[in-house]
Amino acid sequence: PISLVRLGHLHAQELALQARRFDLDRRPDPSLGTFLALERAGAERVVGVHLSIPISGSQRDASAQLARHQLQEALSLNEETVLSLQSDLRARLSSWRQSLDAVRSRWDAYALQDEAATRSLRGFGLGERTVSEVLQARRVADAQYVQAITQSLELYVNMIGLEVDLGLRWATH
Repeated sequence: PISLVRLGHLHAQELALQARRFDLDRRPDPSLGTFLALERAGAERVVGVHLSIPISGSQRDASAQLARHQLQEALSLNEETVLSLQSDLRARLSSWRQSLDAVRSRWDAYALQDEAATRSLRGFGLGERTVSEVLQARRVADAQYVQAITQSLELYVNMIGLEVDLGLRWATH
């Protein structure tokens, strides 16, 4: 997306230069020059001055107006693209932050379940718990661990996607 914005910006610059060129062509430049001519097989030399004043036409005005219109369209499209990308990135960043909070909560839940499984094992050693209770507590803790790891990996993948889209991380081959 960032490269899309850069490409749009470069295209707008190109159109701006083209519009400026057409605008300058709309007002033709007079030219003044000198010339040297030889006549009668070189027997006579003629030195002269010429002044050329081009006449402005409707074609030049139309080209300049078209170029300005194309420039305005490109700038509007570029601005729309930037606004759309900003909105999309804000939404993705907000979603990422919510996912980060969910991952933190998941790790907290795992820590509580792991502590409960450890206590259950101690209770088994003291004769207060059965083997099935210890195994059940360990299964719940392990399930919490798997969910926490899975969410953490998804969060990491989303973070890398954001960094790539923002131009902070580039693929190296």
